[in-house]
Amino acid sequence: MKHLLSYKTVITAQLYLRLFEHTTPLSKYLQTNGMDILQAQRMVNTTIKDLETICRDFKEVKKAADNFLLWANKKFDELETNEVIVNGFLSEDSVRKRKRKRMFDEILEDQPFDDPEEKFKISVHNHVIDTVIMTLKERFSKYESLFADFSILDPKNFKDTDQTISHKAFERLSHLIMRFDSNATANSLRLEFFDFKSKWPKLCQKVPSDYNIDYENDSDHSDNDMSDLQLNKQSCKKTCKNCILCVYLVLKKFNFHSKAYKCLYLAYKFILTLSVSQVACERSFSKLKTIKTRLRNSLSQDNLEACMMMSIEKDILTKVDNEEVKNLLGSSNVTMSKLLLV
Repeated sequence: MKHLLSYKTVITAQLYLRLFEHTTPLSKYLQTNGMDILQAQRMVNTTIKDLETICRDFKEVKKAADNFLLWANKKFDELETNEVIVNGFLSEDSVRKRKRKRMFDEILEDQPFDDPEEKFKISVHNHVIDTVIMTLKERFSKYESLFADFSILDPKNFKDTDQTISHKAFERLSHLIMRFDSNATANSLRLEFFDFKSKWPKLCQKVPSDYNIDYENDSDHSDNDMSDLQLNKQSCKKTCKNCILCVYLVLKKFNFHSKAYKCLYLAYKFILTLSVSQVACERSFSKLKTIKTRLRNSLSQDNLEACMMMSIEKDILTKVDNEEVKNLLGSSNVTMSKLLLV
């Protein structure tokens, strides 16, 4: 309780609350099924700029922490408790300061922070926000041009795409899929795309009326309630006809992928394998986390790996014949034979 009521804990909590104010909308959108890739990248860029604006604004964090202390101490007084949160960092005069050893040819002297508030500002506040900014840039900024190329193939952007679009967009896409088909050149991909785009308003009328997309529920799983692992289904109705998956289904169902739009089909197939276009790819491991938390003490490593494979490879699992499994287990020993085959 002493550490929980410390000023350092309160101001750290306020720091993360301020971070979450800027990153939570982005995080939620990145987990949205059917998100727009280009808009997601724009949200990332905007979030980075917002964080860079506040990265050295320690005064606002400290002001929020002081306001919280006034509210909390007032509540403690109303409850007539002896608890109180001290406003300000504790003095570190009683703590022996560590002095870094200086090398023989080193000129600069070690300058430790004497002020605990200044120390927190530099070593915690600035460091945390700088780390978040750097992580966002490393994970997203270097792929910005690639995400823009992917957005070209989104039917929502067909109207905004014309012949003036940069050739480099198709060159980057072509470079990615040429490892699967050497004929998928940038020029071939460009010609197929613009021809298909002009015909899409008519072709989309043949989109299957209803199909299901399986994805995992992203809610927090309870360790004691295995019912949280229920599989949700989201349907893309016939009124959609405006997503990457719809285009892929049309190309496949009507055999456009064999000759007419072979390169374009390969590009859509490639994009759908990436987590930036299908959030469900990232969610498959939420089951694994719950399985490990709940059963890792009672399962052997082999059985745990088997459960993991069944969780991830659901498509293969649904094709397994239940009767064949029962016969195989029943033939293993007498007990299983009585339970399953009788």
